[in-house]
Amino acid sequence: MSLSGVEAFSARLRRLRHTAGLTQEELAHSAGLSTNAVSQLERGLRRHPYPHTLGALADALDLDGAERAAFVARPASLDRSPGSGAPSTSPEVLPGGDTPLIGRDDEVTSLVSRLTGGSAGRLLTLTGPGGVGKSRLARDLAACARGAFADGVVFVPLASLTDPSLVVPTIVRAVGLREEAQTPPGELLSEYLRDKSLLLVLDNCEHLLAAAPRIAELLSVCPTLRILATSRSRLGVRGERACPVEPLAVPEAGAPHHLARISNAPAVRLFMARVQDADPEFALTPDNAEEIAEISRRLSGLPLALEVAAARVSFLGSTQLLTRLDGVLGLCGARDLPERQRTLRATLDWSHDLLSRAEQVLFHRLAVFAGGFDLEAAEAVSAGGELTSDVVLASLENLWEQALVRTAAAPGPAGMRYGMLEPVRQYALERLADSGEEDQVRARHADWCLTLAQRVEPELSGSDQSRWLDVLDAEHGNLRAALAETLRRTDDDAGLRLAVALRRFWYVRGHLQEGRRWLQEALTACSSAAPPLRGAALSALGHLAVKQGDFTAAQSSYTQALELATAPPSTRATAAATGGLAVVALWTGAHERATRLSRQSIALCRETGDPSGLATALNVAGLVEIQRGRHRDAAVLLEEGLAVSRAAGDEGLTAAHLNKLGWCHLEGEHLDQAARSFGDALTRFARLGEQWLAADCLDGLARVMLARGRPTRAARLWGAADAQCTVIGATTLPLDPSVYERLTSRARAEIGEDAFAAAWAQGAALSPDRVLGEALEEIAIEGAAENTPAAHGADRSPGARSRLPRDPGDALPAPRGGQIGQ
Repeated sequence: MSLSGVEAFSARLRRLRHTAGLTQEELAHSAGLSTNAVSQLERGLRRHPYPHTLGALADALDLDGAERAAFVARPASLDRSPGSGAPSTSPEVLPGGDTPLIGRDDEVTSLVSRLTGGSAGRLLTLTGPGGVGKSRLARDLAACARGAFADGVVFVPLASLTDPSLVVPTIVRAVGLREEAQTPPGELLSEYLRDKSLLLVLDNCEHLLAAAPRIAELLSVCPTLRILATSRSRLGVRGERACPVEPLAVPEAGAPHHLARISNAPAVRLFMARVQDADPEFALTPDNAEEIAEISRRLSGLPLALEVAAARVSFLGSTQLLTRLDGVLGLCGARDLPERQRTLRATLDWSHDLLSRAEQVLFHRLAVFAGGFDLEAAEAVSAGGELTSDVVLASLENLWEQALVRTAAAPGPAGMRYGMLEPVRQYALERLADSGEEDQVRARHADWCLTLAQRVEPELSGSDQSRWLDVLDAEHGNLRAALAETLRRTDDDAGLRLAVALRRFWYVRGHLQEGRRWLQEALTACSSAAPPLRGAALSALGHLAVKQGDFTAAQSSYTQALELATAPPSTRATAAATGGLAVVALWTGAHERATRLSRQSIALCRETGDPSGLATALNVAGLVEIQRGRHRDAAVLLEEGLAVSRAAGDEGLTAAHLNKLGWCHLEGEHLDQAARSFGDALTRFARLGEQWLAADCLDGLARVMLARGRPTRAARLWGAADAQCTVIGATTLPLDPSVYERLTSRARAEIGEDAFAAAWAQGAALSPDRVLGEALEEIAIEGAAENTPAAHGADRSPGARSRLPRDPGDALPAPRGGQIGQ
């Protein structure tokens, strides 16, 4: 009498354990199971072990090849009687998730609809990098779709196979069939499934792609069969519908800190669920929310990384964990996961080993890109040796197919961009370090960044500067990495040249503190650099310090720059440093000195014939005259500067002059003209991403609104202006603090302290785009109704005047900021 299925499996497990020379306790420990679990399996008391349990046992028993395939597939027929043909019971074997699926509700709904819909897409492949949760999602999809398949669902784990020819025999056993000597497994399977309404889940196909044609053939002869596959790359057969599985969404970086927003992010929800599995008392609080949000961002929302990291919170706490995330690759996850998924490194090793030699080399080299890359950058930095440009292109495509490289959500300014999830990049960096060519590749990357920055620098004072600023924004992570790399060098001044090339980008895009830090570090590291280069860096430091209200530092930087401009003599550098000192004098109340220095700067710029320098000098001189109350003189200077800026095509300097002219119009009580000038300048600044100068326009528009009897709108604009300065770390002080305080006090008195505070807070909460839209709408409405007495009814306070207050003690209206233009 033959053994039953249960007895045969029990006997086989005992035999294999004895052959391996293991006790039940030793086998249980090696497989990450309890001794009782192994005992129950050997006695036939546990009839439906999970596939990952069988995989763990197979690993512990060191099984491979056909023997391993037979072992892990055996439980599909544990309770079936022997015989050929159809199984005696339902073939359904679907491992369930022991925890709820988090953050995938929309995906599940959409994919279940596709699985159970019309004839299109009978082969659905979930693709994505290791650790993103493809297998888990597949199990939940199959469970949700089960009712749509009269003949059930069969889950077929393929990770343990090494030979593509074993895929079909493994499926045969999984559905409960017995192989027959006279019938090939493919024919047996096709005949059995031909009229079945069944969902076949093929898990982990990426290393068995040679079997994909057999899968396609099976679908062609079984019209009601559906297949759900998981793979790090597409199977590559006709009729396949690839569905990329993305990491879980993380809280937006730089967004206002709201506990509810952070706690609702799917990545944080998964992280917290796993933390609370180990420590039910751990909670998300205002004190740790930003740390946990940053952990989820640093791990790129990758579910396996989140689960592995969460298991350490009880031991390390969120603060320590955040500082030690680089070590998360090798930490172990849940013991009931397959061995290759217990650590991130094991998961990524699995993917890495599937790559060709050329693909592995490219994968390692691309890791130096800290902020993504386009094809041109990949070729420039990675090509060399065995990697020609053609090989880079072909290998990059396969890395993308394998989900080790991802396309960006939207093309960058220079075209399609690519990148890696941060845990994947960290792994590739380790491999690069092991390869012995890290220093060489990092040097090529730094040189590429320097070449890019120097190529873009002259474009940042042209008509297309917004697009070029976007190019640098897209490469910001790479530029930071290149600065760190070049400043480690002691034999050249590349770091200082890179910092100087980026100075205008830092000015305009509001990276004030960061720009100061890099420039100071570069000056220290490149102490022997030529005087013109050091002088340019010092002038840049002065400009950034002015924006932050650090006038002592600005004075020191400009003074040193002026000294360097004389050795060798440079009229252009002297003009720039002199203009900077004029601004510092203005901010510190030395108006006569500011006038003298600004006029010297203009004369020097006329001598050099530098249109950008001249426009900047005229802008500074006009600002000085506004502050001195000489608005007609200011207007003459600013109109000339506006003409020069427009002729040079400099969008930023054109906006700066329009802004200052708005203040001149405001003083003359030409409110329509003032509003239009401020609005035009604000639009240009918004296009450039310049927030400090935009805030100056908002201050001017707020004063226009107050003069028109709209104190609530004024408070809202002041709040927006203050927030835009604060977010980039710029000074929020106006040049005319007494007038500014008097005007804001008037608005408070007219609408009440509570209403003023509410309007201010509403303005502060607006995004720059929303602020721009509201401001331009307000200008259009007010401009159309300027001569209509009732136009401002609801917001006009009793007795409000249509002009700014001019008490005898008032200083004249002046801009908030002492800008020196762009």
